Amino acid sequence: MVGSSPTFKMLLDQSGLNPHAGMEREAERFLKATSKRIAENETRKSSTDVDWNAAMLAVTEAERRFPLKYFEPEELEEIKHSTVTYNVAKVINRSFSMKKLVDLGVDLSVWEAKGWTGLAFKVDFERDVAPRVRLLADIIHSGENCVCCCLRLLFQFFDALSDDIAFVLTKNAPILCEDLTKLKTRVSYLLSKKFTWTMVRKILTENPYWLTYTVEEIDARLGYFQKSFSLTGDQVRLLASRFPLIVTWGGVPGQIRINHFALKELCGFTNKELKTMLLKHPELYYQQDDGGLRAVFDMLHNEVGFSHEMIRKFPETLCADQFKVRPRHLFLKKIGRAQYDPKQPRYVSPVALATSDEKEFSTKVAKVPIEVYNEFLKTV
Repeated sequence: MVGSSPTFKMLLDQSGLNPHAGMEREAERFLKATSKRIAENETRKSSTDVDWNAAMLAVTEAERRFPLKYFEPEELEEIKHSTVTYNVAKVINRSFSMKKLVDLGVDLSVWEAKGWTGLAFKVDFERDVAPRVRLLADIIHSGENCVCCCLRLLFQFFDALSDDIAFVLTKNAPILCEDLTKLKTRVSYLLSKKFTWTMVRKILTENPYWLTYTVEEIDARLGYFQKSFSLTGDQVRLLASRFPLIVTWGGVPGQIRINHFALKELCGFTNKELKTMLLKHPELYYQQDDGGLRAVFDMLHNEVGFSHEMIRKFPETLCADQFKVRPRHLFLKKIGRAQYDPKQPRYVSPVALATSDEKEFSTKVAKVPIEVYNEFLKTV
């Protein structure tokens, strides 16, 4: 049938992992030829009855000539992990491990979308997931004198009753293949660098990929930020815990340098100002397009009239969408509410102008029904 999913046998043959595919084809040809011969005999007899004895003899002879191959468990595992799964949902109820993962709240459709289907089949709940959860839980209750008591936050993080484990396993399934000792070492590193329990929890829950980076990689990235922005130890910890994604971001160090150049050389901020802005709103440097930063700055500073000092106090405004800020400014000018002096009544702050949602901007800033603002947008 057109569009139907391939059978397991078809996948087996396509994968090249079935060494007996040729024999199976020979057996199929033998059965077809024998069936044809039996049918011709039945036709000559002009009988409406089928000679079941003759048919069974043909099948028996085929099995004798071409014995059925039974695959060993290891062979089935190799086949299962090497073939394409077209829809994980179809086999979840047949797999104990996948069903348990779903029960934990793991979204296997994300695994499928990211190409982790093979891992979904390979992972064994009792071997790969449960031991980690049990071990971590055991150490939590072992008391402060436990050799690994410094890892108690990691144990809480992997609590099977928490939504955190589902989030992390959904976003970063390969963590199941990470050695447990290495995971402990990576958490111990953070604690040795005086990250608090609260900081570590925030890092691990907000950045599921953190634990897949080695201690050397994390140390190098934290060191880069410390050296580039002249950060103290406390400031490094603040940056990493406030926005953990920036530490493991692929834009480190390349895009960070580009963004820094744009903000310093093209927008006119000093190194001291940029250090403060980074710590207050790390997302400022987490931008793929430095052109967007320049465009928003130009809009807020040169067109609207906010000072460097005002923008420095609210660095999140530079992460706004320039195509959202400009029509808002034009609308406020049209209705006589474009008042950006904090010393005057009806002051509109950079945050209110750039970061509020459409409804909030309309009703609280422009003081008009959102329908009125939407009609204006049609004219821009």
